[in-house]
Amino acid sequence: MISEVTPVRDIATALPEAARIFARAGIDCSCSTVESLRDACSAAGADVGEVLRQIQALTEEAQPAPARDWSSETARQVVSQILEVHHAHLKEELPRLEQLMNRVYEKHGKTYAEILKVHEIFFTLKDELEMHLRKEEVMLFPYVLRLEDAQVQGLPFPPCPFGTVANPVRVMIREHDSAEEAMQAIRTNTADYTPPANACLGFTLLLQGLQALEEDLRVHIRLENEVLFPKAVGLEQSCHSSPAA
Repeated sequence: MISEVTPVRDIATALPEAARIFARAGIDCSCSTVESLRDACSAAGADVGEVLRQIQALTEEAQPAPARDWSSETARQVVSQILEVHHAHLKEELPRLEQLMNRVYEKHGKTYAEILKVHEIFFTLKDELEMHLRKEEVMLFPYVLRLEDAQVQGLPFPPCPFGTVANPVRVMIREHDSAEEAMQAIRTNTADYTPPANACLGFTLLLQGLQALEEDLRVHIRLENEVLFPKAVGLEQSCHSSPAA
């Protein structure tokens, strides 16, 4: 059972998801981490009770809820899911993985040539994803919500800054394809996220984090490509054809 005296290294090894909790608390899950959870929290100025509660919650999570039928939800509900779950995940994970990537690259770059390639792919992907999120949050999503409001409230069709919503949708889909290709290249260069036999904890956590990133991106992209974007196109067509338009 995990307690305040359990070494941070042991917790991170047994529960890879705990690495995100440690990062939020300012606890470094580096190769040399050996102190107990209590000592690590004390050094970081974190509340050991709260950190322990969050870690224990990982071991007590119930079975995943049945998959939600997002096609029957409103565009606003879908956008909220994307922002609150998937965008929030990327905004937390990309900086954390950046730190891990740099640490592993500095320590193991000369030994494992594939890390050089993974390092290059990751930072290109990170820059592209951060720009992608901004475009969605500042331009595309607000317009989609205005479309839905116009349809629901019988308001005039809102002016489209893109000519048609299909234009940014095509761009977003191309960027999704690029992100999936980048993750596949990372997967290939890490032998399906398999750490070397003598990998340190940091190396292992990096690969686990990259694998989790790919899994979340897959769900994120499917939700946008298969649900939100068709809804957006349909809303625009509906507004164009409505009497209020």
